[in-house]
Order: sequence, then structure tokens, then C-alpha cells
Amino acid sequence: MQALEEQAALQPGNGGGPADPGALRDAVTAGSHPHLAAALPALTSTDLSAHFEFGLGLLIEGLRARI
Repeated sequence: MQALEEQAALQPGNGGGPADPGALRDAVTAGSHPHLAAALPALTSTDLSAHFEFGLGLLIEGLRARI
């Protein structure tokens, strides 16, 4: 899954360079999309290891809850 996120972070129109998280921040306003605006720090983070650890933690906690 982490490989998919790393590939998605590359912007095809930018010659395969990194995507610009600022473009998403500029496009979202808190007034029109408050929930999306609240999620911007996570959506625009480039710390893919932290994303992986967070997702793995969710999976493990979900499995523990089912036991």
C-alpha cells in the first residue's frame, strides 16, 4: 500500500515530479468543505512512513476489537 501512496504522490503533469500539496490546500476552503479542510494536514503530509504506521495501527486495533 505504501508503494501506491508513493506513486500517487507523483504528479504526471509535472514530469513525474512530486505533487504540490499546496494546490490542494489552496483549492479547499473551510467554509465550503469543513471536513475536508480539517483533514488537510493528513492529506497533504508527505511522511509516507507515518501514513503506513497509522494505517497498520488501525488494522491491528480493528482486529483486536473483533477478537
